[in-house]
Amino acid sequence: KLLKSLDEHQPLIKTLAKIVNLPSPHFTDHEWNILRSTIRLLPEIDFQLRSLLQEKELTDFSEISLAALKAFGNELEPTDLDKYLDDKIQHILVDEYQDTSYKQEELLKKLTAEWEPGKGRSLFIVGDPKQSIYRFRDAEVGLFLKTQKKGIGHLKLKNLTLESNFRSQERVVTWVNECFQKILPRDDNPNSGAIAFSKSTAVHGRESYEGVVAHPLNPNTDPKFAAKDEAHKVSKLIKIIQNDSPTASIAILVRSRTHLKEIIRELESIHIPFKAEAIYTLTDRPAVIDLLSLMRALLSPLDRIAWLSILRAPWAGMSLSDLHLLSEEYPESSIWELLIDESLIEKLSSTGQQQVKRIVSVLFPTLNALPSNNFRDLLENCWIRLGGPACLEETPPRDIESFFDEVETIMQKGEINKVEHFNQVIENLYASPLTLDENAVQVMTMHKAKGLEFDYVILPGLGKRPRPESKQLVFWMPYGDELLLAPIEEKGGMHSPIYNFLAEMDKEKDDHEMLRLLYVAATRARKQLHLFGKTKKNNIPESNSLLESLWPFIKKVWNNSESSESQQEDKQMAIVSETIFLKRIPAGFTPPSPFLDIDTEIMVEIDEEKNISPFLWAGNAARCLGNVLHRILQTIAEEGLNEWGIERIDQMVPKIKSALLGEGLPFDQNEKILQQILLGIRNTLQDPKGQWILANHEESRAEYPLTQFSENRFFRKIIDRTFIENDIRWIIDYKTSRHEGMDLKEFLNNEVVRYKPQLDNYATLLREYGEIRPIKKALYFPMHKVWREI
Repeated sequence: KLLKSLDEHQPLIKTLAKIVNLPSPHFTDHEWNILRSTIRLLPEIDFQLRSLLQEKELTDFSEISLAALKAFGNELEPTDLDKYLDDKIQHILVDEYQDTSYKQEELLKKLTAEWEPGKGRSLFIVGDPKQSIYRFRDAEVGLFLKTQKKGIGHLKLKNLTLESNFRSQERVVTWVNECFQKILPRDDNPNSGAIAFSKSTAVHGRESYEGVVAHPLNPNTDPKFAAKDEAHKVSKLIKIIQNDSPTASIAILVRSRTHLKEIIRELESIHIPFKAEAIYTLTDRPAVIDLLSLMRALLSPLDRIAWLSILRAPWAGMSLSDLHLLSEEYPESSIWELLIDESLIEKLSSTGQQQVKRIVSVLFPTLNALPSNNFRDLLENCWIRLGGPACLEETPPRDIESFFDEVETIMQKGEINKVEHFNQVIENLYASPLTLDENAVQVMTMHKAKGLEFDYVILPGLGKRPRPESKQLVFWMPYGDELLLAPIEEKGGMHSPIYNFLAEMDKEKDDHEMLRLLYVAATRARKQLHLFGKTKKNNIPESNSLLESLWPFIKKVWNNSESSESQQEDKQMAIVSETIFLKRIPAGFTPPSPFLDIDTEIMVEIDEEKNISPFLWAGNAARCLGNVLHRILQTIAEEGLNEWGIERIDQMVPKIKSALLGEGLPFDQNEKILQQILLGIRNTLQDPKGQWILANHEESRAEYPLTQFSENRFFRKIIDRTFIENDIRWIIDYKTSRHEGMDLKEFLNNEVVRYKPQLDNYATLLREYGEIRPIKKALYFPMHKVWREI
C-alpha cells in the first residue's frame, strides 16, 4: 500500500532515487591525488594562456571580467578607481540579469558596496528567469532567484512582476501558457536551475487561424531521408506563407547548426532567399573544401587523401576507376610520383590520361616554386589555372577571398604551424550570407533568436537528440555558498561515484535550461508557430530531444495530426535522393587567355562594374559593352526617340569606339564589341517593347542613382530604367549579355532567377524612398529583343 501510494508523489520518488545514488562524502586516495595534481597544474595553464593572449594581443570576456574585478582591489585595499566610480555613478540599470555570471554579480557588488539609503541612488534590474539559456557562458539562473530574494550585497530590491505579452496573438500566448505550465517545474530551485512557470496575458486579440501547428513526420521514414523529407516540408510551408503574406517575416530556429544543413540545401535549390549568418562555416562550402585539399596537397606531398581529393574535384573529375588504378598498386608511393610515371598513366582511360596531363602541367611549376614567401599568390594562381573559379557553384567568391586572406594573414605573422592545421582555422570562419534580400527567411539557432520576434516561427528537428557532452578534466559546480569538485575518472578504470553524481546534477541543470530554450524559441512568434519533428517507429520521441520535452502536452495533438507523406511517396523521394549528378569541367579545359594590358597612354575612367561575372577571370569585354550600351540607352531615353534615326546611329560609331577604349577594352577587340553595341541599339529601337521602355513616361528616370544604408554601410544602387504607367511603377534592368547556345529559353530563365533578388532590392529601396504604388519588375535583353517580367 505504501509503494502504491507513492505513485501520486512523483517528486518524492525522484528525491528518494537521488538519495540512493548519493556518493561517499570523501574522496578516495586515488581521487585526492588526481585532484591535487590537477589543481596544481591549473595555475600553470592559466599563466600559459595569459602569455599567449598577450603575445597575440588578444583577450576574451573572462579575462576582461577578471581584470575589472582586480581593478577594484578589495575591502581592505580599495583602489582609486573604486573611489572614483563610487562618486561618479548614481544609477545602474542591468538588463538580461537572468544570464548573470558569478563574476558579473561580484562586479555589481563592488560597484554598489558604498551605496547608502536615501542618497538618491538607484539600482534597477530587469530579467526573465524563464529565458536564462547561457550556461555555456557561465550564466547561473540561481543568481537571479538569490538576488530577487536577498538583493545585492546590503541593498534590498523591490520586486515588480510584468505579465502582459505585447508580442504574440492570443492563440499563441494561450498555447504557451498551457504547454509550459505542464512541462516546466512547479517550484523554483536555485541549486538545480529549476524555474517555475508564470503565465502571461495577451495584449493582442485572437486571430482566426491557429496559433500553433504541428507537422509530424512519418515515423517509418528511413532515417537517411528524414532530414530531406523535413526540409522539403519546411520549404513548402514557407512558399505557402509567402504567397499568402508576402511581407511577413519568417524565421527557422534550431537547437543546433547541424540540424540546418538539409534545410539550407533545400532553400538554395528552390531559390528561396534566406539569411543564415553565423550558421555556415567556410568548411560547409564545397569549393572551399576543394581549395583546402589543394593547399594540403601542395604542402604535403605524402598526403594521399588530399592528392586523391584534388584529382576527384570538379576541376579534374577523374573517375573512381582511374583513381583506383592509379593508387592501388603502389600504396607507399606519393600520388605525385605516380602522376609523373608515364608507364602507369598509359594504363588509365583516354579521358583520365588527358586529365592527368592537364593537372601535371599546372602543378609542376607550382611545386617547383615551393617553398615561397608569397604562398597565398602561388596557391591562388594554381587554383585559377586548374579551373577553380569555374567550379564555385553555390560558393560566393567573397568566401574564396576570405580563405586566401586568412592564408596571407597566417603567412605574414609567420604562423606556419597553423597552415598545417588550416581546416581547424577556417572552421571558426563563417561563410557570407547568400542574399541581401530585406525580407529573406531568417535562419539561426534558438540562442541567436533571443530578443528577436517574427510573424511566423518554424522549429524543425524537434525529434533529434543533442550530441553527448565530453567529460571535463575537473568537474566543478557552485552549490549554494559551496563549491563542489570532482576529478575526472580514469579512462578504462572504475567509475567515480562523486564525478557521476555531479554529472547527474549538471545534467539536471541542462535539462531545465533545455526547456527554457524551447520556451524562448516558441515565444518568438507573433502570429503562428510551426513544430516539425519525427518520433521513433513506436510513436515515442527520442530521449533528450525537445519533442520529448513537449510530449506530455503535445502527445495527443501530435498523434492526431496528419502525418508525413505515405510510404510510397517516401520511397519515391528516396529514389530521387539517391540520384547524384557530378558536375565537372571538360577534360581539355583551359582558362581564357588574359586580355592585353590597357594602353597606359589613354586616360581611362573605370566605372563600377554593374554585372556579376559567373567566373572570376571573365567580364572585361562584357563590362565595357554593358557600360557603353547603358549610357547610350540613357541618352536615347533622355533626348527622346525622335532624335535617334539611322543617321544618328552611324554618327555615333567613332564616339562608341573612343568610349570602349576609355573603358579599358583592348584595341584588337574594339571592332567586335562595337558591332555588338550597334546590334543592341538597333534591336531596341526596332522592338516595340524597346520603344515603349525608352519612350517618355511619368516620372521617368534613366540610370537612376539611389543610396541605401544597410548594416552600417552605404550602398550605391543604379536602376537602369524606371517610370510610372497606369499608376504602376516599373523597374527595368538591361541585361546586355549575349547567348549563342542552343537553349535560349533556359538561359533567359536562369537570368531571371539570378537577378530577381537584385530587382527585389531595388523595389524595397524605392519603398524606403516613399513609393506607395504597385511595383512591377522586368529584365530587357537588347541583344535578343526579349522581355522577361519578374
